[in-house]
Amino acid sequence: MLFGIGLLFPSCEQLDYDFPRTRAEILRPKTWIIKDLLLTTPGVNGGGSVFAILYDACERDNEYRFRSEGQLFIGEGGRKCNAADPKTVKGTWTLRDELFLDINAPGDTISLVIEELTDQNMRAYFDSPSGTGIDRYTFIFSAK
Repeated sequence: MLFGIGLLFPSCEQLDYDFPRTRAEILRPKTWIIKDLLLTTPGVNGGGSVFAILYDACERDNEYRFRSEGQLFIGEGGRKCNAADPKTVKGTWTLRDELFLDINAPGDTISLVIEELTDQNMRAYFDSPSGTGIDRYTFIFSAK
């Protein structure tokens, strides 16, 4: 009578516990680097990269770590802009409605809309009013 019970009740090891992770769970264990910054302007075909224009070479390798309890650590990467600058600065981050990433760092506050987030890439944007309408700045992050 007990012979077939293993077929009716599989062991715990056979159960699939692969629940979808939240965006915060994807962000937290990684170190993120901005790989590109795209600008799309109304009335202009396409759009293009403004990363090299808006970020100095010493800023392009900065590392962003979104840690628990809303702590953000921004590291200088391999190149520092000023030798006297600290290697790491601390800020805060929050994730609202699994869509909006709010970042507060020394001298900078930004709210991004997350378009895509995987284990390896994040694509997030913010809109800014301009003389011709609304410009869209899209950050392309890569996990390190």
